[in-house]
Amino acid sequence: RSIIPLVHSLLHLLTTVLSSPPLWYLPTPMDLPDIRDLKESHLLDPDFLRLDVTVHSGRNLVQSYWRSITSLGFDNAVDPYVVLAVTRPARPFEDFAEETTTSKTDEPNPVWDEHFSFVINAKKGKRGNLEVTVWDDNYGPDTKYSSDIMIDLSEFGLGADYVKKTLELGSGAEIDLSLRIGKMRVDMRLGRDLHPTEVSTVAKRKAKCAEAISKLLGRHVSPDKAPTVSIVGSGGGFRAMTAMSGAAQGLHETGVMDLCTYFAALSGSTW
Repeated sequence: RSIIPLVHSLLHLLTTVLSSPPLWYLPTPMDLPDIRDLKESHLLDPDFLRLDVTVHSGRNLVQSYWRSITSLGFDNAVDPYVVLAVTRPARPFEDFAEETTTSKTDEPNPVWDEHFSFVINAKKGKRGNLEVTVWDDNYGPDTKYSSDIMIDLSEFGLGADYVKKTLELGSGAEIDLSLRIGKMRVDMRLGRDLHPTEVSTVAKRKAKCAEAISKLLGRHVSPDKAPTVSIVGSGGGFRAMTAMSGAAQGLHETGVMDLCTYFAALSGSTW
């Protein structure tokens, strides 16, 4: 007997769907661009660039004299690893990204040949700096072997070829790395604000929403005063599907759907 009410509800829902206008449409179009109209240039975001860095090798990485004093139990062995960090000069901790090579045990002439990629926020023409630091894992994870070396990324042009650099660490020690900066193809836009296409679409939608709100309230509401209304459906299987279908039908019949700008759903509500 417990399944009879559920079957009755599903039959009622099916009858409603077949006899009513489509539930999942906005009577006033959103004017969204067709994805087939997007060109390849839309996938190249000018505000973001890609930085590729390859850490090749190091030479003469040995500890200083005082650490080789045998009476204190020290030796001059080094377990070097390289830390790469990209920072912004105006705000050092904005868009901060860090990568680390593996540690090479007791190796004064390490070979890494490890590759890393970073996303550079290049808004306002500022690319930031690449900070390169060599650390020594032999004396604990927080022991610096070299001071921070800053590479100004604005000195490099956009191109497909790597630029090789040798960084001198002092006392004959040095490391080799290569880097290049290129345009970044993004399948998902990176940014802190709405895409210009969405901004223009919402502006067009506001005019339609203002008409619907004015009709619903019985008084004029200008587009700049119209609120942004969103409808969100939760998950929950068949219960969420039934509830969302009824809610969408009711919103459509009362005209409330016309003043909606965004419509999102999860799991059962999408059914």
